[in-house]
Amino acid sequence: MGAEVVLGVAGGLFPYPTQALIQAAVQHERTAIVTALYLASYSIGSALGNTIAGGIWINTLPNHILDRFNEIGIADAQALATAVYGDPIDFIDNNPRGAVGQPERIALMTAYGEVQRYLTITGLCISVLLVIASLCLKNPRLGDQQSFQDAEGFEVSTVDSREIKHPGDVGPGAEPEDGRYTLGNEENRVGVNNEKNQRVPV
Repeated sequence: MGAEVVLGVAGGLFPYPTQALIQAAVQHERTAIVTALYLASYSIGSALGNTIAGGIWINTLPNHILDRFNEIGIADAQALATAVYGDPIDFIDNNPRGAVGQPERIALMTAYGEVQRYLTITGLCISVLLVIASLCLKNPRLGDQQSFQDAEGFEVSTVDSREIKHPGDVGPGAEPEDGRYTLGNEENRVGVNNEKNQRVPV
C-alpha cells in the first residue's frame, strides 16, 4: 500500500501540472494541438511502463514458481509450474493442491509475492525521478489574460478594446464610420478592412 501511495503522489505531482504548464506556455489557438501531443506522449510513456512491468512478470514468474515448487519437493514440479503459470485461476479453483493451506498454494503465493516485490521496487525507482522532476517545474502566475505576453517568444498586445477609439464612435459598442472593426481577444486586437477583407493593424 505504501508503494501505491508513493506512485499516486508522483503521478499527481508531475503529469497534470505539466499539462497545465504546457497549455500556459503557448498561444491560445494552439492549446488543443499541444494538449493532444502531450496526451499522446503520456500514453506512449504509459505503454512503455506496462511493457517493462510485463517483461519483468513474464521473464521472472515462471522460474520463481518452479523454484518454490522444487523447494517443497514436488515430484512433477516442472509440469505443475507450467500449468499453474498458464492458468493460475483454474489451479486454485479446480485443483485440490491449490486449496487454501496446501503447500503448493503457499509456494505459489510466495512466488507471486517475490515478483510483485520486483515490480514495486522498479515502480518506486521510476516514481522518485518523477518527484524530483516535479520539484523543478516552473510556477507561473496565471492572470486574467488569455495567453502570456511572452508565450512562444511573441509579444502579445494587451490593449483593451474598450480603450480603442474610432472616428464616428458615439458610445460604447458603436460601429465606426470607416467600416473597420476589431476582432480577436482583448489581448491581441487587429483590425479588418471590410472591402478588401485584409487584416490591417488598428
